[in-house]
Amino acid sequence: MNATAARMLLVVCLFIPSYLRADQQTASQDAPDSDGVQDEAAAESYLLRYQFNKGQRLRWKVAHLVTIETQMKGTTQKAETRSISTKVWQVTSVGQNGLATFVHLVDDIDMWQKVTGRQEIRYNSKEDNSPPPEYENAAAQVGIPLATVSLASTGTVVERVNSRQQPGFGGGQITIPLPESMIKVGDSWNQPHNITVKLKDGRPRKIKCRQFYTLKKVRGDTATITMDTQVLTPIDDPRIRVQLVQRLSHGTVKFNIREGRIEKQQMDLDETVLAFNGPDSSMKYLARFTEELLQSDDGSTSTDDQESVTGTSGPSDKKTPKRPRQARGRTRKLKLRR
Repeated sequence: MNATAARMLLVVCLFIPSYLRADQQTASQDAPDSDGVQDEAAAESYLLRYQFNKGQRLRWKVAHLVTIETQMKGTTQKAETRSISTKVWQVTSVGQNGLATFVHLVDDIDMWQKVTGRQEIRYNSKEDNSPPPEYENAAAQVGIPLATVSLASTGTVVERVNSRQQPGFGGGQITIPLPESMIKVGDSWNQPHNITVKLKDGRPRKIKCRQFYTLKKVRGDTATITMDTQVLTPIDDPRIRVQLVQRLSHGTVKFNIREGRIEKQQMDLDETVLAFNGPDSSMKYLARFTEELLQSDDGSTSTDDQESVTGTSGPSDKKTPKRPRQARGRTRKLKLRR
């Protein structure tokens, strides 16, 4: 497996989606985008806020599938990973202004990877006594406090204290930001951020991006929010584009307005970069991240339809992970905004 693909594989995170790990800035609200809005609730205004109760224990099933296929000098190599985990937020305090402090931890993990020319590797924290060397670090994070986070009701991280270093929980937002004021269906807001890449000579360069959110519809208590990652810095060098592919997610979030929490989310990536390491080289990055709220200690759960958005458990023998579905009739290429 070539070095570039290996690095891309190692950054696959089961705890936090990669689109939430960039350098964050304050979210800003955009003017309404009402083209095509036909939802009957379009005329109403909504205040989206996170809500927590002291002693609450919220749990989400998190699944992350990644397939990286690289071609270089006539050789094709494929790396596939699947990770399924249970993310937990244990709420320790809630202030009058809605500022909540919680302990973040992971209850269990089930991990699998396969690389061309190598033996499959598996680890399930519920079933296996000891992990293989490749998963020792991930196994060491299970069942222990990873960080203590203070989160504003708008989704802004006010303070975070990491209990120990762990993959995927450094820097950046840990949940989507919410707009500062009331919004209607069709309104949008965004979160600017920078992604740092390395130039050919090793110098770092910051690429300006933003996550663009739109309130698409509201059904009952559930708001459907779409998210798209937009690259604002003009990029012509494929060696830079290949460093961005895992950050260019887009997808849908189901947010329960009454309960003040994310019920479900699904983020997808389908990117292809050509000539990143020579004229005959290419990399295809295909990924899906899903998260679904499980029943919490207060008995609440998803109030939307009960169909799982994950679809990622794979066949019963767990030999091959299910590939994320591609866009119909086309492949989504790297989106650049000039």
